[in-house]
Amino acid sequence: VALSFLMPQKSQAQIIEVGFSGGLSYYIGDINPSKHFVENDYGFGGVVKYYENFRWAFRFQYTNLNLKASDVNVGFKPERGLAFNSKLNDFALIAEFNFLEYWTGSNRDFFTPYICGGVSVFTFDTYAPDGTALIPLQTEGVEYSNVSLSIPFGIGVKYSMNKRIGVTLEWTIHKTFTDYIDDIHFISLQLDRYYGKRVWP
Repeated sequence: VALSFLMPQKSQAQIIEVGFSGGLSYYIGDINPSKHFVENDYGFGGVVKYYENFRWAFRFQYTNLNLKASDVNVGFKPERGLAFNSKLNDFALIAEFNFLEYWTGSNRDFFTPYICGGVSVFTFDTYAPDGTALIPLQTEGVEYSNVSLSIPFGIGVKYSMNKRIGVTLEWTIHKTFTDYIDDIHFISLQLDRYYGKRVWP
């Protein structure tokens, strides 16, 4: 969930906006399979957005995210006692479709809900609660990369505060293509065997 502040720059009758974003980040995965907005952390970043017309916009954004979860706090499998913290750097290309015509600085088309989707490349570094880096330990006997892809998609609203500043409120989910952000590969038949190899509670 992110709140963005954007400032438009005119370029040959098109609009390019630059700004920054900040908000909450949270994790859904093997430790927390279903509870949204649990163990929130923070994220921040920068955005460059290009408006093709009143309906379509395309943006490049960088986001620095922090994710965390623990079995004890989430309560899904508290007997395992697993927990992690992960720091992510995400680089995304995202398209936006406005349900209403919108232009930052417009007195008439100053508000719209929208949907968005795209693709991103991200890096992550995962740590135990005591600060131990987990990727080099290969706790499940598997070597994996800390670089992966995701498909971000979400919904939001835009509001033009004045001729120079617009704000957006957005909820985005990233469908990732790695199962190791939490350093756990969830295979139910093998959990007990893997759990015995853990070096951190």
